[in-house]
Amino acid sequence: MPELAKKITIDRKQHKVYIDGIEFPYAIAERGPDVESVDEAHAIPIVSLPILTADLEIIPKGEPSISPDVLAQSRLDKAWRTEMTTPNPESR
Repeated sequence: MPELAKKITIDRKQHKVYIDGIEFPYAIAERGPDVESVDEAHAIPIVSLPILTADLEIIPKGEPSISPDVLAQSRLDKAWRTEMTTPNPESR
């Protein structure tokens, strides 16, 4: 299991988040971070960051990780093999 952050600082005035003293380097949505379990005595606080992005890929659970480039090349290879092994009716 990955190590827990030692300290997360949320500066709502400056719209910045620091993790172990290092500023989070990516754009965060205007609504800012959500925090859970802060008031519970023995709970581990949870911070959720709404991160803005130009592109997004979601890999479903339980399926192998295949990059879109590899998947596209696989489809091209399959189409090429099908074309090469299918008889052409015009060549008769």
